[in-house]
Amino acid sequence: MATISKEIVDSYGALIEVRGRSLSRVGVTALTLAFERGSVLIEAVGDDDTISVRAVPEADGDVLSQQAPWRDAIGRGVIWVWSLTNQQGYHDGSQLEFGKPAHQAQPN
Repeated sequence: MATISKEIVDSYGALIEVRGRSLSRVGVTALTLAFERGSVLIEAVGDDDTISVRAVPEADGDVLSQQAPWRDAIGRGVIWVWSLTNQQGYHDGSQLEFGKPAHQAQPN
């Protein structure tokens, strides 16, 4: 998780689209965040109730970009990523903070 988190912050750029998939009646169970230079799939893993974050070639699912909270993140990059781990050591969630992408934050 740490490697992909660093890559998202350092080199993916601004968020351009968000897509979601529902695999059950509980709501969105997978999100694809499409950035200027890559896409990331964040999904719930039903077998062990963890969260998986991995790079994917393209975004998939229904467009959610204009829905809250995503509409406010479009055009911004990820500046911080937190991984949430439960008491048993399972990756239980991720938290993303959006702001200026790293390549825009550096002085010219």
